[in-house]
Amino acid sequence: MRNVDLSNKTLYIRETKAGEDREISINDMLYESLRNLEERKNGPYVFPNKEGKPYVDIRKGFKAALRRTGIKELPIS
Repeated sequence: MRNVDLSNKTLYIRETKAGEDREISINDMLYESLRNLEERKNGPYVFPNKEGKPYVDIRKGFKAALRRTGIKELPIS
């Protein structure tokens, strides 16, 4: 989690769409969630797939999550 600085409660976003780096402050709820993940981490990614690698396409997982929650349609604005 090299882009997460828990001691300063900051996320670092590298090369945004605009080509710039950004720093984002995190709130207490996200801090606690990330701190708990830090205790279990086995690799460099915050949310790795089953093989410990980053997700490439989240659509399949997102559709599965909608199906499990019973959401039939999701309005996108």
